[in-house]
Amino acid sequence: MSKPNRLSIRKPPHVPIWNSDPSDIHKGISHHNLTLPAHERLVSFLTGHGNALDEKHKDALMALVGLMTEMAQGKIEGRHAFGLPTGYGKTSAIIAWVSTLFGEGGPKHNLSISVAASKVEALCELHRELVSAGVPDELIGLVHSYKGMDDWKPGMSIPEGHASIAATPANEDRPIVLVTHNKIRGDTGLDRFIIHRGKKRDLMLYDESLIVSDSTGINVPLLRGSLGWLREVKGNSDRYADVIDYLSSALAKIQDELDWQTRSGGRSGVISLPSLSDAQAQAYAGLVPLHSVMEPASVLLSLHKEPLRVVSTGQGGLVHYDVSVPRELRNILILDASYPIRALVQLDPTIKDAEQSIPAVKRIGVPLSRLKSFENVTIHQLFSGGGRTTLSADYQRPDTERCATRAIVDVVKTIPPTEAVLIFTYKKRPGEKIDFKAILTTDLRRAGVDVGATLADGSPRINIVTWGMETSLNSYAHCSTVILAGVLQRSPIDLAANFIGQSDDLRKAIPANVVSDLNLSEVSHMVYQALSRGSCRVVENGKAKRMTAYIIHLNPAIRGMLDNVMPKANWQTWISQYHLVSRSKGRAAIIATSIVDCLHTLPETQTKVATTALRHFIGIDVHTDIYKAAIKLVPRMCAWEHQGRSLVRLFPT
Repeated sequence: MSKPNRLSIRKPPHVPIWNSDPSDIHKGISHHNLTLPAHERLVSFLTGHGNALDEKHKDALMALVGLMTEMAQGKIEGRHAFGLPTGYGKTSAIIAWVSTLFGEGGPKHNLSISVAASKVEALCELHRELVSAGVPDELIGLVHSYKGMDDWKPGMSIPEGHASIAATPANEDRPIVLVTHNKIRGDTGLDRFIIHRGKKRDLMLYDESLIVSDSTGINVPLLRGSLGWLREVKGNSDRYADVIDYLSSALAKIQDELDWQTRSGGRSGVISLPSLSDAQAQAYAGLVPLHSVMEPASVLLSLHKEPLRVVSTGQGGLVHYDVSVPRELRNILILDASYPIRALVQLDPTIKDAEQSIPAVKRIGVPLSRLKSFENVTIHQLFSGGGRTTLSADYQRPDTERCATRAIVDVVKTIPPTEAVLIFTYKKRPGEKIDFKAILTTDLRRAGVDVGATLADGSPRINIVTWGMETSLNSYAHCSTVILAGVLQRSPIDLAANFIGQSDDLRKAIPANVVSDLNLSEVSHMVYQALSRGSCRVVENGKAKRMTAYIIHLNPAIRGMLDNVMPKANWQTWISQYHLVSRSKGRAAIIATSIVDCLHTLPETQTKVATTALRHFIGIDVHTDIYKAAIKLVPRMCAWEHQGRSLVRLFPT
């Protein structure tokens, strides 16, 4: 049998992405002997697995593997974020480039690299793929803390805390090291993944967002609740008198700072907690009960020596951060589909946007986030409460009164039995009574849905996963429907802490709307990643594969944010008889969506429209206050702004 023809590399002659001059040799590698064959291997692999690549897709992949080569050569240094859309082949690019660099008889150079990902099992799969692509097993190190499964076979389930491949010893001698994000963020054993035979590795490939700081936020009202609980439960015991006194004096100092800020209008200050020896801190921490209500007190005791920022955000909080990604890691290529919309990552001054800093990426001619069209994807948004607190209260109701699960059941029952469904819900916390996944599963089964059904190929039809699994999973691409049963949201104090940590300035002023803006950005990032686990991650000639999504989330502004990374997606209002918040809030969001849809139909030459005329044109008959609330939402959903009694196009042609 003859071998299949290898695909040729096609680049527009008038837009050369990289110089492929064979004389351009540096460190034993060049675009001629690495970038070009890696790109050819990558394109062949993707097309061989049913992907149809258009020319811009190929150009983006050429720019990516070319940047890997340039950074490994040392010609380009620093931390660069490459915002390739989901499903565009970033993991495949790593495999193609690394296997070209280290395969076919072993390396003919002295380069060494590391690859970082968030999930241990994603690294195990990458290990198998590299070996399958021709990289000798002994060249690959694997760094994690899980217990290896010697008897693992494809298809076997993997228990919590286990990995299908055991961690490897002597990684400093291996030119390729695969490491988890958590290991990088730790402060021990750094040499295991940044040093190879006495010198720093040439390049780190970082899969997903790079958050360089570990930030801690303590909510002051919750801290006050910890002290109140301790007084109520343990206050009569002399054994707890000292820790109660310490927490009381710490809270008094924090409150004095908050009161001063209120009186003076001054910026938030940095304080030190009342003096405490390490022995006292350890003794007090041992007295604090392992109860969720006491967590703020436990965190406070662990930070007794640290300078803490007092902020007025969210009724008051304490903030501390450490730069957890070592500064020694200077040469990092970050493959992050969310980069264009994730403000926290963009706050980091050490990370450069490849689209702005790398000429070859600019020459693609299209922003990376616009390469993939989502015109085959329809997103239905239910403008109703979907936060953890709201859904916790809803899930405690009798099954006949629960709003969220009944709305989801109604959707699932309309999906053909030959199509698979992926549902995201909240994870049960330790000690928490509400098991979201179990309740949702039970309600689906009670409504007549066969939750154990499989498709013709044996894959599960109903797939329910929890938040935290919205990245690094490629095993649900067969799901043509994705449902988000609420969207995980971070607390204001947590976001303020991350803002300060990513800025690497404990005294940095926090602008008035930064927390709400970060919340919108983080929610949109999580929605994008979760939806991208479904069939829309598959790309065919620059278009996402057909998929339908349903989102329970009140804020319509996620549409405007997601349009940046899911261009041409079709948005519709998910109408349900079950609502988790007041009708007025949901109604304003629905009306805002109708206004945005109308604005999209206007000719590009029309740059201004009166809000009263718009109301009559659409035929909206609601209370004036609700209409005004809807108008205020519009600028966060599209490129129009509210000026006086009109909406004005931001970027007129």
